[in-house]
Amino acid sequence: KLTKGTDSARGDNATGLKMAIMGWLMGSQKTPELALDLQSKTGCGFYHDATARLICPVDYNWSNTIDRAHICNFHPDYLVTANSWPHFLYKDEIYDPKDPVKGLFKNKLLVQAFKHIFTSPSSADVDSIADDTDNEIQASTSEPPLKCWKGPTNK
Repeated sequence: KLTKGTDSARGDNATGLKMAIMGWLMGSQKTPELALDLQSKTGCGFYHDATARLICPVDYNWSNTIDRAHICNFHPDYLVTANSWPHFLYKDEIYDPKDPVKGLFKNKLLVQAFKHIFTSPSSADVDSIADDTDNEIQASTSEPPLKCWKGPTNK
């Protein structure tokens, strides 16, 4: 019985997150486009411009009709694999090949989803997510920040 309750809660949370993400995506569209259907997966992924732009690997440009056609037709030179980093991981969906960690995990939609899961759904519904450009300078360096840790001998 306990497992059934946790499974139900997990399903409710996943559905709530899906609905929130679809709302954020549709609210951020500049031009009218066919709305995403929560009940169907057939119009999602690479079959809908709003989701395709986000999951398109950083090596390709979804706005380029040739890239788009090759990805959708499974061209061997345009394979999307587990090693393909999607645009939605990067701030403003901009990937810098010279500095791959610049803007990584700073996408507004990604931060909203994180807040929805780990703080509360209402904390993710704010109109603007704080812009930490100060932290981005530190995040863009290849060296991790130094931390001072006091162990048992350093009291």
